[in-house]
Amino acid sequence: MTEVDQPAADVRLGSGQGVQVGSGNVQHNHFHHRSSAVDWPVQVGVVPAEADCYQARRLVHGREGASGTLVLSGLGGVGKTQVAAKVANAAWAAQEVDLLLWATASTRDAVVAAYVRAAAAVGVARADEGERAAVALLAWLQRTDRRWLVVLDDVANPGDLRGWWPPISPAGRVLLTTRRRDAAMTSHSRETAMVELFTPTEATRYLQCKLGPLAADAEAAARLAEDVGHLPLALAQAAAFMIDRGLDCAAYRRRFADRKHRLLDLTPESDLLPDDQSMTIATTWSMSVELANQLRPVGLAGLVLDLLSVLDPNGVPATVLTSGPVLDSLSGARSSAVDADMVRDALHALDRLSLITYRSPRPVRVHALVQRATREQLGERLDETVRVAADALYQAWPRNERDHDLVALLRANAASVTAHGVTHRRQVLLDDSTGGHPLLLRVGTSLGRAGRVDAAVRYFRHLHATAAAQLGTDHPFLSRTSYEIAYWRGESGEFAEAARTFEELAREREGRLGADHPETLAARFQHALWRGEAGDASGALAAFERLLPVYRRVFGPEHVDTLRLRSRLAYVRGESGDAPGAVAAFRDLLADRLRLLGPDDRDTLAARHLAARWQAIAGDPWGAAEATRELVVDGIRVLGPDHPDTFHFRHSLARWRGFSGDVAGALADFAQLLGDRTRVLGPDHPYTLATRYQIARWTGAAGDRAGAADLFRRLVTDRERVLGPDHPDTRNARHNLAYWRGEIDELPAETRRRSDH
Repeated sequence: MTEVDQPAADVRLGSGQGVQVGSGNVQHNHFHHRSSAVDWPVQVGVVPAEADCYQARRLVHGREGASGTLVLSGLGGVGKTQVAAKVANAAWAAQEVDLLLWATASTRDAVVAAYVRAAAAVGVARADEGERAAVALLAWLQRTDRRWLVVLDDVANPGDLRGWWPPISPAGRVLLTTRRRDAAMTSHSRETAMVELFTPTEATRYLQCKLGPLAADAEAAARLAEDVGHLPLALAQAAAFMIDRGLDCAAYRRRFADRKHRLLDLTPESDLLPDDQSMTIATTWSMSVELANQLRPVGLAGLVLDLLSVLDPNGVPATVLTSGPVLDSLSGARSSAVDADMVRDALHALDRLSLITYRSPRPVRVHALVQRATREQLGERLDETVRVAADALYQAWPRNERDHDLVALLRANAASVTAHGVTHRRQVLLDDSTGGHPLLLRVGTSLGRAGRVDAAVRYFRHLHATAAAQLGTDHPFLSRTSYEIAYWRGESGEFAEAARTFEELAREREGRLGADHPETLAARFQHALWRGEAGDASGALAAFERLLPVYRRVFGPEHVDTLRLRSRLAYVRGESGDAPGAVAAFRDLLADRLRLLGPDDRDTLAARHLAARWQAIAGDPWGAAEATRELVVDGIRVLGPDHPDTFHFRHSLARWRGFSGDVAGALADFAQLLGDRTRVLGPDHPYTLATRYQIARWTGAAGDRAGAADLFRRLVTDRERVLGPDHPDTRNARHNLAYWRGEIDELPAETRRRSDH
């Protein structure tokens, strides 16, 4: 048996044979040599030793024992070399190969040099013949019946293998590791396997094996593994750092979470890396970025990765990365125009180096440690990167949030940007001149519109406190956050508290901005609205009546805000007991909106909806049902079948059918609406829960008291969980449950009012 890292001696001239290499018509002719003796099996090159506490790995779309050519691809540091070494050592130990060639393949010259050494070792050429010897080896591999395994480790550039891929042979196997995922790496004769991160179990098991008593706290070990994203190289270097300093998992996690520590400060010195490693994780990825930057469009991949470093690692919508603010920023950095196609090409370049995962139209994903390593080299450019990311998210945010998956992604990305732009050390998104970035407000309103009103309240309270600490309590931005807190408290059922806060806010704004300022008038509008919701319909009516002439004077009688105030005034008129007056007011408003906005405007459709509502309450549910049926048709045509307003129209139509005596039709309509609202809005959205309320209520009206009680029992449980036990909607459901169980003889007046209206 021979293990060599240099050619065998005493070779003699033998027969000649030619083999063509590459795509051109250049034929390299070589006279093969016969060794006087080759001691089989032969190993050329040094196979890396198995890492301490090695974890058996799973491959995605591949298998370790595959015949032919297997390309192992994955992020730098994921453990590709260790998988390949495991295969090579196992094949050698089992005597499955006559030739094992391990080649570090980071350059073309390194590949050729390894082939030359192997050619000499198996006796087909002399080492001093250079590339002719390498060609001779490929020819020998193609025709020999000797079993062989060639491992090409860490191929950096597919072009380096042009003309130097080992041949296809029934006697041989090729195993290649690379960060690259280029098309040039694939063919029908090559199988590709992704080497993935450690699973949580593998990562925790590795730390426990490596650290011993320092990982006695299994939960802390699991959390540490999660902190570093289950990346094998990061875990190995973290473990070595901990052992050298006697840190347990909790202590290391505290250092890791403190962003004043760079990754370089949390890994061993370069000459003390574990398992014969030669590079820290940061250096490993910086080399990948350099390679990505060499791909067209040259120099753009790294800039795009800079932006990705402050966004959500679990998914960034590509529309964010191709938005106007990003293109403008990249164009400025390159001093030449950058368009969306160039950004997509740069994303593919990063994907080809396994730095990100980009499979359009799915969101872009990037490992959290790659992000951290990238951020740490940004220096002073980090603040501008955060601003550009915030601008991009705000511009990419759809006005209509019907794509709930997209909006959830945007909120997650906004949280990531905020985490880097609003901290105790950095306030990029809050400043004295502009107040808060509009993205900060958009996130909170998005939470509320999604039905997560309590989350919206918590979000705006946190933003308010942060802004107060940074900008001072007298900054105008605090007035805006106070407005949002009050509004969403009202939506959460705290009607009286919302009314009180808006009354105070109106006084504050009047003193600061003047009585006729739009922000002052907006606060007065909200005060009147929540006053009515709190049960003071007559007070709300008087407040809106006082406000209407001011709106007409400030905005004009035909301004959209004036028309909306008239809508609310008509509504409160009905709530105060004047249903016929409400019908007349809505019909007048509808005529003006038809004239000014047209029949298909959302506000025009809303006026039709409310006019029908008060028509039903005034005693004509049959006419209201017919009017709403026509409205549903127009809503589907103008807004689409899944628009929230279309759902509102369908909800009302079902109610008016019930009040007209068609209880079975109402139940059928509500059942269909429940399926659609659950599909589009989700099972916990307040509107979905409202549909369940109506189904339970009309089930009881149909004579099924037990069925109604069971439906209300389940609804109470869900409303308590989603809205809280004290929300008015929860109380209404609880009262209905008691009624249908026979525990009370009649529903409270407020419950009847909210249920009927």
